[in-house]
Amino acid sequence: MVVVVIIAVLAAISVPLFVSKIRERRAQQTALQLAGLYRDARMRALGRGSAVLVRHDAGTWTVQEGVEGAEAAEERTGSEDCRSLPTRGCLTNPWNGTASRDIATFKPADVSSDITAKFSDETSRDICFTPLGRTFAREGNDPFEPLTSVVSIDVQRGDSGLNRRVIIMPNGTARLGL
Repeated sequence: MVVVVIIAVLAAISVPLFVSKIRERRAQQTALQLAGLYRDARMRALGRGSAVLVRHDAGTWTVQEGVEGAEAAEERTGSEDCRSLPTRGCLTNPWNGTASRDIATFKPADVSSDITAKFSDETSRDICFTPLGRTFAREGNDPFEPLTSVVSIDVQRGDSGLNRRVIIMPNGTARLGL
């Protein structure tokens, strides 16, 4: 009977620690997924020869590939058949529904409801990658400008969880910071 009581006490102590570790693991997974989202967007731009935009809006990250669109294809060739051809520029593409194609969407809240992910300076940014490896950023509806400083995204579980930082370098590479 004493052995059963000891096992029950140890189990009661270890369950909250185990649950906490699982929740922290979800936050770590979310940060890794965000870094991977930016890395994949950059690689897609370089590999397909198309501008790729990562848009952040209300806790959702959306990856869009720039396409020529029906209107531009009609003007250039006289036919809409080329509307899905890739566009090369972050600055020239209007990034509306007809000039872009959604590639991926990621919501950290879908991983766990208590995870928050936001830019460190509380400013939402769109980051665009060109086929030539250049990176542009804009805040809100401002025009795109070359990314010249490090951008970071903080991922945290609740108010007391560890803070993970996703770092996006000026050359467009993304990684999990220490």
